Order: sequence, then structure tokens, then C-alpha cells
Amino acid sequence: MQIDRKLTRNYLALVIFGMAYNRLAAYLGRRYGDHGYTAWLVVVGVAVTILGALPQIGLRAGLHLLLAFIASGTPMIAGDVLRHLQDESDVAWLVDEIRNGNLPS
Repeated sequence: MQIDRKLTRNYLALVIFGMAYNRLAAYLGRRYGDHGYTAWLVVVGVAVTILGALPQIGLRAGLHLLLAFIASGTPMIAGDVLRHLQDESDVAWLVDEIRNGNLPS
């Protein structure tokens, strides 16, 4: 069985990227907690994976795959951003209430 060295290097690079990117995501989670950027971290990870797959699947298939992820991911990103903004608003309201001496029951 012939092993395609270019393909092997490509997938190895994706594994290394995944490991490094996981460390970045873990750091951001520890440093900033609920930072509201998780969906965007996923977007970057998916984009890098699609780019990494282009040599095997070709540009046309890569563009179709990208469009499919945009179609399915856009509502998820919007929902994640809106939930994060709502959470921040709820926290800001609670802090204001506490500052004003109105402790919630």
C-alpha cells in the first residue's frame, strides 16, 4: 500500500493545529470564562479544517462545504451571540440592583 506523504503531512498538520487550538480555547475559557466567542472559535476551527481538506477534495467541493457550514452555522452563531448578550444584560441588571440596595429575593 502506497502512503501519500503529502496527504499524511496535511492530516498531521491538522492534528497539530487541533491540539494547539484546543490549548488556546482552554486558555480563553480559563482566563475569560464565558467570553461569548465560542461560536467564533468553532468557525475558525471549521475554516482551517476545510482549508486543510482542499488538496484532497478540491476547490469546488471545498466551496460547497463552506457554504453548507455557513448555512447551518449562521443561525447557531446568531443564537450564541444573542444568548451571550442577554446573559451580560441580566448580569448588568443584577449588579445595578445590588448597588442600589435592592437585593433580589
